[in-house]
Amino acid sequence: MVIKGTLTFSGDKSISHRALMFSALADGESRISNLSTGADVQSTRKCLEACGVEIKDEGNEVIVNGGKLSDPIDSLDCGNSGTTTRLLLGLMAGQGINATFIGDDSLSSRPMNRIMDPLYQMGLKSESNDGKLPITIRKSDLNGIRYKSPVASAQVKSAVLLAGLGASGKTSITEPILSRDHTEKMLSGLGANLSTAGLATTVSSMTSPLSPFDLAVPGDPSTAAFFAASAALVPNSVIVLNRVLANPTRTGFFAALDKMGAAMERLNQWDEAGELIGNLKICHQSLKGITIDENDVPGLIDELPIIAVLATQANGKTEVCGAERALAIRVDSVGKQDQQETRDHARKTGLGVRASQVYPLPSAVAPGMPPPHSLGDAGHRPVPGVGKAWRLWLRDARSRRGLAWQVPRRFSISGQAAPWQPHRRHRVPCSSPMRVGGCGRRWRGGSVQRRVHGPHFCRDRHL
Repeated sequence: MVIKGTLTFSGDKSISHRALMFSALADGESRISNLSTGADVQSTRKCLEACGVEIKDEGNEVIVNGGKLSDPIDSLDCGNSGTTTRLLLGLMAGQGINATFIGDDSLSSRPMNRIMDPLYQMGLKSESNDGKLPITIRKSDLNGIRYKSPVASAQVKSAVLLAGLGASGKTSITEPILSRDHTEKMLSGLGANLSTAGLATTVSSMTSPLSPFDLAVPGDPSTAAFFAASAALVPNSVIVLNRVLANPTRTGFFAALDKMGAAMERLNQWDEAGELIGNLKICHQSLKGITIDENDVPGLIDELPIIAVLATQANGKTEVCGAERALAIRVDSVGKQDQQETRDHARKTGLGVRASQVYPLPSAVAPGMPPPHSLGDAGHRPVPGVGKAWRLWLRDARSRRGLAWQVPRRFSISGQAAPWQPHRRHRVPCSSPMRVGGCGRRWRGGSVQRRVHGPHFCRDRHL
């Protein structure tokens, strides 16, 4: 099988949220194409429409007439979107809007104190359910502050900066490490008085509306990463990824792929509404193991499972350091529904472990291939993860603790540059009891041989 072609991806969700919000603050008509159609972005759209923003569809474009927000008649329903809630809390507070924020059961269980604490310091008057939704904010005279965030969070940073647009004086926020910087890049590109110095970002009160803009939302780099990995792994493959978001805080995966030795060429890059967009060409080439340090982890936190797959087919050892802190922050922004979906996905598409070798399922390495038979039908006992490596991302289904507690500070995967072969016999060294087939028989020691579709799943000893 060979992977060849040119791909264009649906709009990045983070950019889509912000494009809608910033066009609502702009005086005039903004035109947005390739807007994400996901439920979270639709929640943002509905909340803005409830505040008097005129948004309409015209072909493949969304037309936004912004410039003035008003108090909504009903509560703002954010659905299951944490990004909608947290960013709009800052935006509405800065614009002097009286509003009540609600959400589904999952969103209503998630803490909002990290957002509300700096807003309280700025002078926001509000009522909440012990720091959770529903939250009611009142029109307040906000004052600029110097806020040192205890965590690196793009949502916290964005909420503070958006509130700062409507606060008197200057508002500054400093992070422990740099988080995604879409908000500050787009605001600067649209005419806001904003500056960045190291880990500190400062914004001044907005004396005039933002400039209207035209934007084709770039493709999601996390989605593009799957296809880039496939091209790097499958011999004779060549793909071109068009209009992918090239923001340095989101391209950590591609930097890691380049470091692993993939044949990757940046064809061209350009700027739209403050964000960097580019085209990439990826070709198959043998990979090598690398070390990813804690400063690199935030830029590829969403793609760590793909890195794990690449590591199994690279020569040498791939090591990831300092992932625990970054993942703990990331997990805090994920709702219960998302976590359950992640666990369900792990049971269906995990990785099998054989000594130091990890065999990915066909569907994990080569999207588009027919999916394997269900693990349940094969009679195997799936382990939701590749030992410590996959637990970095997926919660162990047998544990009652949350994701953050499962994360090792450091983990490594030793790979062999040998592609997987579907429908083959795996000889599985096993020094601990292992259930084979579903027949209930246990085997100890030596090697066990059995025809399986994809990998053979061992139990705890190999974790």
